[in-house]
Amino acid sequence: MFKIKQKYEDFDGHEREEELYFNFTEPQLRNFLDNNPSFSEKSLANLIATKDNLQMLEALQALIIAAYGEKSEDGKVFKKNKEITENFACSAAFAQLMDDIMYKGDVNTVKDFMINIFPAKFASTIAGEIAKAEANPELIEKVTGEVVG
Repeated sequence: MFKIKQKYEDFDGHEREEELYFNFTEPQLRNFLDNNPSFSEKSLANLIATKDNLQMLEALQALIIAAYGEKSEDGKVFKKNKEITENFACSAAFAQLMDDIMYKGDVNTVKDFMINIFPAKFASTIAGEIAKAEANPELIEKVTGEVVG
């Protein structure tokens, strides 16, 4: 589970701060990857290493929306459903979060966010793939399949 305190201005012009929660369980992540074949440990690592902002934005947006949910007060339930997802995707908090991560942060911000929302085993794998891709930029393949370098 990854928690972010997000400051934003709502659609009525009021300053707000909200705790946003993101998480993938292993079954949720497998389902997400199965339904989004362009995503894999290698493709996500390559996106970060190549610093392709447009493709990174699209991938990050999909991951953030899929990982978002509402945690119960007692911490026993992390609820995700169509209504919660749609409300978040249309919110000023989501728009500000995307802006903060993509344009006010750096590649490490994107990398940290992506690693923190994944289950530990997958996070470890993707961290290793990112390290490999960053160490060997000539071998990086963009999601489109082009070899860079």
